[in-house]
Amino acid sequence: MVPANEYKGMRTYALSEALFKSYGSHNAIMCIGPAGEQMLHAAPIQSTETKGRPCRAAGRGGLGAVMGSKGLKAIVLDSGGQATDAIADPEAFEKAAKDFACAVRNNPFSGDVLPKFGTAGLVAPVNSMGGFPSYNATKGVFEDWEKISGEHIAELMAKRGARLDIRAAPNV
Repeated sequence: MVPANEYKGMRTYALSEALFKSYGSHNAIMCIGPAGEQMLHAAPIQSTETKGRPCRAAGRGGLGAVMGSKGLKAIVLDSGGQATDAIADPEAFEKAAKDFACAVRNNPFSGDVLPKFGTAGLVAPVNSMGGFPSYNATKGVFEDWEKISGEHIAELMAKRGARLDIRAAPNV
């Protein structure tokens, strides 16, 4: 554990840049910004992606507030560490991985809805249940939800000649 007083109040992009200078760009960083330090309920934990930007957020449930409550500003992970332990039964592992990939692909939601519409495919069902945080989270229903639904976004992209298909797993 290293004192982080010099980083107090820093936003995540500036913080990540400073930590990369101190610890090297081969690392990965998980950090919080001022919202996490102030333990705001919606504060996320930001983690860096391959280009070093802290643009991946773990925000549901105010995880950044939890880090802030512990006085933890950042975690620097050495991505050049030891190799993982060998898999005890590689054949069984490969079969289980293929079975899992098939189950995900064959599931109507993860195999059809998500590849077509992404997480925006959840707009309609979540809104219909009154769980769509809108208007600064003062309401659970957004009146114009159709304009931001996955179906509408896919339709717009098709009109523009773009193709949305987020399937990345190889055929199994």
